[in-house]
Amino acid sequence: MTRSRSTRRALVSALILGVGASMLAGCGSSGRYQYLRWNVAPELETLDQRWVDADTEYAIMNSENTRMLRSDWRRFWYVDRPSRLTSTPKPY
Repeated sequence: MTRSRSTRRALVSALILGVGASMLAGCGSSGRYQYLRWNVAPELETLDQRWVDADTEYAIMNSENTRMLRSDWRRFWYVDRPSRLTSTPKPY
């Protein structure tokens, strides 16, 4: 009876030591693929776009916004309409 307890105690202590040692050791990495851990898809900026695609979309967006702002500014000053003070009638 004491022999089975001492055997059990030895097995449990060996198991605890083994688990503790494996937790301290962890999974070693040689550093070869370390950069992939933080950036799995380095060529993508967003979920579906590369850096070039995102830059192109940003440039198109800036261009469209600037053109819309200029159109609104002209509309505000009525530059896009002909003057009513001309001697000849002009259609709008």
